[in-house]
Parts: sequence; C-alpha cells; structure tokens
Amino acid sequence: MKEIITKLNDLYIIQRGHYLIQHKHGGYSQYTAGQIGKNKKKITKLMDWHVEKHLQGDFTIGTFGGKLTTKFMTFDVDFHEPEMAKWMTYKVAHALDEWGLDYYISFR
Repeated sequence: MKEIITKLNDLYIIQRGHYLIQHKHGGYSQYTAGQIGKNKKKITKLMDWHVEKHLQGDFTIGTFGGKLTTKFMTFDVDFHEPEMAKWMTYKVAHALDEWGLDYYISFR
C-alpha cells in the first residue's frame, strides 16, 4: 500500500494544506491546515493516512492545485442513462483530442 500512496502523492498531490473529504452520505467538508475545526482542534495537513482511507473506500479526498499549475483535471459525467453518459464522455474526449491533451477514461 505504501508504494501506491507514494505514487499517488507524486502524480496528484501538489499541496497538502487545503483539501476536501467527501462523506458517504454525499456531503463534504473542506479543510485548511492550521485552522481550528468544529471539534476545537487544529486541522492537520493532508496526510498519507487520508490517502490510505481513500483507497480503502472509507471516504473520498479532493485536492487543490497550486496557484498557477495543476497535475490533473477530472471530468465527472453523471447521467442516469448510460448511453447519454457515454455520449457526453466522448464529446469531452473529442475536445481534449482537439487540444492535443492526453487523457484516460473510466466508466463505472
């Protein structure tokens, strides 16, 4: 698991001071390291254990890019009809092709 977390850190995480955690019920909380949370404790930076919990499916983490750069973009295409979701995904892929950008598509 440590090797996977190290690779994810390298590929996706630019900074650890500002992040989101999406909860199983669908809501999310936003965290900024150093601020005082609702529990009256100082919020920590995004840690490797957060990434591990993300990989285990306990919650979803969201990271923010830097002020001028980012390492990735995500397009979340949500439609109840699978054919509409595929059509919209192909439209996004076509635009990325036209811009000469590399991408990966995952259908779930």
